[in-house]
Amino acid sequence: MTSPATARLFYASPAYWGAVSGTKTIGAAPRRVQLPVCGRQYTGYTGGILITRPACVTLAVSGPGSKAVTVTVPVLVIKC
Repeated sequence: MTSPATARLFYASPAYWGAVSGTKTIGAAPRRVQLPVCGRQYTGYTGGILITRPACVTLAVSGPGSKAVTVTVPVLVIKC
């Protein structure tokens, strides 16, 4: 994650996500996650971007054997 500095990522296996989805807190979330891959196929995940206020969140994303690119995601804002 590159910005804003307060943004965090939440990633969990489907089983863990189901276990915590009804709770009021989820614990500390990191600014970086490495998701498991299945060979050269795409892998889905359950997760989200956590923010303290509406923002355009910029992420650095890469896949196996590729260099990172940045993407900007509007979170609780209409457009970035």
